[in-house]
Amino acid sequence: MDGLACGMAAVGREVRERIMSSDPAGLGVVERRVRARLDAMSVQWWHGVTIVRYAPMWGAVRYRVFAGEWTAEQIVFDGKARELGAVRCRSEHNHRAAWYGVDAFDWSFTAEEALRKLLFTITGRRARIS
Repeated sequence: MDGLACGMAAVGREVRERIMSSDPAGLGVVERRVRARLDAMSVQWWHGVTIVRYAPMWGAVRYRVFAGEWTAEQIVFDGKARELGAVRCRSEHNHRAAWYGVDAFDWSFTAEEALRKLLFTITGRRARIS
């Protein structure tokens, strides 16, 4: 769980409903940031894990994998989802490199390749990522 999710785990129902409403009027800075974070998350379920894909930021695609099946709201607000691994990209020597971590790190050329390796490490099944 990241710092933003830690801070949101303790908010009340009224604040959650205000953040989830379609009208951003009256939201504070942190609440707008949380709303933007939720809008940037794409959630998929695959063989008992939840895969969260974040919108590319500065050209870098990021994924996080959680145990069980969760929605974006549950991951951010409840804080009960257990993270199994993550994929992040970075640029090194003008070449893009993706890495993932479970207990150790592994390097790949693309984020999708790194996600395939991560999912195989976690579930033992090969995934098709498009």
